[in-house]
Amino acid sequence: MCCSCSVFVQVLGVLLLFVCYSVCLVLYSKHLVVTYSDPDSQVHLTFPSSLESLRHCLHVLLGIQAVAPVQVLCLFSAAYIFKQSFSIPGSMFLNLLAGALFPISIAFPLVCCLSAAGASLCFVFSKHVFSRLFTHFLAKRIEFFRAQVEANTDSLIYFLLFVRIFPFTPNWFVNIACPVIGVPLGKFFLSVFLGLMPYNYTCVQSGAILATMQSVNDIWNQKTLIKLCSIALIMLIPIAAKRILSARLNVSPQGRTRQASITDSATPVEKLD
Repeated sequence: MCCSCSVFVQVLGVLLLFVCYSVCLVLYSKHLVVTYSDPDSQVHLTFPSSLESLRHCLHVLLGIQAVAPVQVLCLFSAAYIFKQSFSIPGSMFLNLLAGALFPISIAFPLVCCLSAAGASLCFVFSKHVFSRLFTHFLAKRIEFFRAQVEANTDSLIYFLLFVRIFPFTPNWFVNIACPVIGVPLGKFFLSVFLGLMPYNYTCVQSGAILATMQSVNDIWNQKTLIKLCSIALIMLIPIAAKRILSARLNVSPQGRTRQASITDSATPVEKLD
C-alpha cells in the first residue's frame, strides 16, 4: 500500500510539473507579445502544427526578436525542452522554426543540445516515476526492445545511434523504454545528441528556406532519405565488424574463447598430458 501511494504521489508530482510548466510557458509568451508587440494587434503564440501556423509563429517571434533576442531564445529553449521532456510530438516544426529564427551555426547545436537535455528529463521521469506503468501497459514492446538491446550489449552505443538515425521505433518509445531496461543515462544522452544530428540538421537547414516551402514533404525528398539511410547503415558497420571479428576468434558472448572453454573443462590428468 505504501509503495502504491509513493508511486501515486510521484505521478501526481510529474502531472503538477506539467501543468505548472505549461502555465509558465503561456504566461511568458503572453508577456513577450504584450511587451514587445503592437498591443492592438491581438497576436498570440502557440506550438506550430502546420506550415501556416509555423509562419505565423515566425512572424510574431521575428518582431519580438528585433527588440529582445535573448528573451526569444529563452522562450524557444523552454518550449523545446517542454516538448521533449513530456514526449509531445512536433519537434520537427520547432527545428524548422530554429532554422528560420537563428543562423544555422547557432540553431543546429542549439537544437542538438535541447533535444538531448529534454530526452534526458524524459528518461528520468520514466525511470523514477513511470517505470511500472510503462512495464504494465507496454510489456510486449518493451520486452522486444530489451531483447534487441541485450543482443547488442557489446556495441550498445552504435545500436542506439542506429535506432535514432533510422527510427524503426518511435523516438518517444525509445526515450521511455531505455531507462526501464537499464540503458545507462550517459550512453542514452550521447545517442540522442549524436543520433539526431542528421535529422536536426536537415530540419534546421530547411527552416532557413521556410518562405519557399510548400509542404513538409519538401524536406523528406528521396535524396534526404537516402542520406539518412546511408548514415544509419554506417552505424551498423562497427557492430557487424565486431561480431565478425568475435566469430573468427571463436569468442563466446561471455568473452571467453572456445579454446579456453576446452581447457577449463579438461581433467587434471589431461592438462598434465
